Amino acid sequence: MSDKDTSFEEKQRAIHCNGRRITFERPRVMGVLNLTPDSFYDGGKYKQEKERAQRVEKMLKEGADIIDLGAVSTRPGAKPIPVDE
Repeated sequence: MSDKDTSFEEKQRAIHCNGRRITFERPRVMGVLNLTPDSFYDGGKYKQEKERAQRVEKMLKEGADIIDLGAVSTRPGAKPIPVDE
């Protein structure tokens, strides 16, 4: 089905991500991987790329539909993270 064949209401319940259409006709589970060292939850526990990949794979196996990479701290007073980091 193309977007031309999709009603306005159906378009409102979907997003396009990396070439995939994700619909919200059912609840979706989002896994969050905090990458900043000052994360209130895990304090940047996953510092190595291999650890991060393993954690993402585990979340997907546990049922996550979407992975949120928390790469910027929202803590009040937090310093901005350089783009290259």
